[in-house]
Amino acid sequence: MKISKLIYLALVVTLFSGCKQEMVPNTQKITATERILPSPIETSNKTKENLENTNNNINNSTSNTKDNKNSSSIRETDATNKSGNEDVSPNITIKTGSTSMENISSEIFKAYLEGFKEPKNSKFTRISDYQIKEIKIVKGDLNQFEFSVTYSVFPTSNEYPILANGEKDNSGWVVNKVFFVKVKKDNRLYKIDGMATDAF
Repeated sequence: MKISKLIYLALVVTLFSGCKQEMVPNTQKITATERILPSPIETSNKTKENLENTNNNINNSTSNTKDNKNSSSIRETDATNKSGNEDVSPNITIKTGSTSMENISSEIFKAYLEGFKEPKNSKFTRISDYQIKEIKIVKGDLNQFEFSVTYSVFPTSNEYPILANGEKDNSGWVVNKVFFVKVKKDNRLYKIDGMATDAF
């Protein structure tokens, strides 16, 4: 009986040792896997950081787009009217058989002022009448030229602003307004190509 117990104990020890050796590699594999895979907290932080970077990139892109649009608008305004007067981008084109730059200047500026008599204008820009005092050709030829004009307007509202130049007299007229106007010929048409309170 003693011999049988000894043999039994020897077998148990042998089996236990073998199981212990087989378990070690598995434990090492698990440990290695745990080192490679990030923890849930690390994954969450990285995802949050990536989302924040994406949002910042979108915001910067939107801001740059707005800045570009604003810059473009400023350039277009400066190209048409350096003074910031009531009509910064007049789209005035006339057809005339005249070969006199003075007559063409008068016709095209009258067409410009007539636009401010229309009901669609606000009380800050609408006029009921105007008077052209003087037109002078500054430079150019029939294909492209520049003229200066001195004129007066009669506003429909007391809230009509006195902007770059001019002054209001006792009768309600805004007098001594001055513009320099660029005119360009396009086939048989003449169009306003720019306006400012100073010579170009």
